[in-house]
Amino acid sequence: MKIGYLIGVLFFLTGSLMLFLYKLASVMIHYLMNFVNDETIALNGAFDLVGILFMIVGIVIGVYSFLVARKSTQSILN
Repeated sequence: MKIGYLIGVLFFLTGSLMLFLYKLASVMIHYLMNFVNDETIALNGAFDLVGILFMIVGIVIGVYSFLVARKSTQSILN
């Protein structure tokens, strides 16, 4: 079940990277638009949800892999 852990970690890290890059772009746009004029551009909040969804899916896959591995280990010991 090491593949399940790996997939869970990859989903979690992908979601974290997506969230980080979105926040980085948002801050950069906000900072640069202050030089041009007083109005700022608000980015869509749906990008936050996609990153958070990837992180949640990664956690669910990791927990599921852990439970399956624990159950198979307990059945081997019994």
